[in-house]
Amino acid sequence: MKTEILRLLATGSAVNVLDICTAYLGVKGGVSGDNPSPTELNRFELHCTPTTEAHAITTNLSTASVNKTEPGGFINRIVDLFSSQADSRITAGRSLRLSGQRLRVTGDDPRVGIYFVDTLDAAVRIQVPASYLTCNRPGQLEFFVPDQLAVGQSYRLELVSQYSSGDYQVKEPRVYASPVELLVVA
Repeated sequence: MKTEILRLLATGSAVNVLDICTAYLGVKGGVSGDNPSPTELNRFELHCTPTTEAHAITTNLSTASVNKTEPGGFINRIVDLFSSQADSRITAGRSLRLSGQRLRVTGDDPRVGIYFVDTLDAAVRIQVPASYLTCNRPGQLEFFVPDQLAVGQSYRLELVSQYSSGDYQVKEPRVYASPVELLVVA
């Protein structure tokens, strides 16, 4: 179902998603002029209009209390740059790109780093050497996958960082774990 929804969206169709919302492509921002060139056009983005039923259940929601927290990081996409496979298979010794928010790996705590955690034995944690990190930005990380990962084995990614925002670092490292299992292929 996901593949079909994405296929329809890619053709410019509006898609009813489980009677929760209608998803459609829109342009980010406005377009000026009668005949703009393709370079003047803004990027496309996904919009979602809730159905009447979905909107109705959210109108009467309330909260009992509000707590201020520092937003945590998250990984929303993992791409093996060798195979172009997204979110499931990775190749040992090749490059991997993570996209998301607050991903920058920084801090002087010895626990800071990128880890592959074995899905069958969480005690098996293989750290990515700092020298393997080729791009270290808040929205994107790129690094080489360690050769020590076992082909045919699944791992979860874990980021440990003291990054918060700007030049600010938190005292205690935060752990951001991807829920996606990554299978190592040859």
